[in-house]
Amino acid sequence: MDLPRIPKDRLTKELREVVGETDLEFDAMVDPMDVVSLNTNLEEYTKGKIETARMLVESRKKLEEYRTELKRIERTQYENPDAGTGKED
Repeated sequence: MDLPRIPKDRLTKELREVVGETDLEFDAMVDPMDVVSLNTNLEEYTKGKIETARMLVESRKKLEEYRTELKRIERTQYENPDAGTGKED
C-alpha cells in the first residue's frame, strides 16, 4: 500500500525541525492485511438492486392491501357490532 510522502523541500521550517532533513512519510493506520478488497461486478450489483427495489414495491402494495382490508373489516364491525359473534337480534 503506497502512502503519501511529502518532500523535505515542501515542509515548513517547524516541521523540518521536528522530522529532520528527510522527507515526511506517513505510517499506515491499519495493517494492510486487515483491509478487505471486494471485487464487485457492477452488472450483478445493479440487477440485485433492481430486484430488491421490485420486492420492496410488491411488499408495500401487499401492506396497503392488508391495511385496506383491515379498514373494511373495522368499518363493518363498527356498523354492525354483532356481525360474526353468533348473537341474534
